Amino acid sequence: MWHYKLPDSEIDKEEAMKIVKTLPTEEGNFVGFSNEKGESIQIIRFSQDEFMLDIPSYGIPPNPEYLKQAYVDTEKMQEVIRKFLNNEEWMSLCEWELIKQKIV
Repeated sequence: MWHYKLPDSEIDKEEAMKIVKTLPTEEGNFVGFSNEKGESIQIIRFSQDEFMLDIPSYGIPPNPEYLKQAYVDTEKMQEVIRKFLNNEEWMSLCEWELIKQKIV
């Protein structure tokens, strides 16, 4: 698992996009980012053109029991991540599903 916080970390936005584009499809592998607005997103790659996007601890206030998920192709994932990293509006780009997590 990788997690990067932008822009405070040593990684820049171009490097972050490169990491997402080359993310392997191995089970359990994902990358997460935080942006300047304090938002977080996690990306899991299932195949060459299938990604799952997660917004952890979704809600106001954030609730660790819930997250939002969306399944997207490569083109949509790149658009979402570009807007996310540039602190632009990105949530409306996907059809999100609210998921209640099992907390053990």
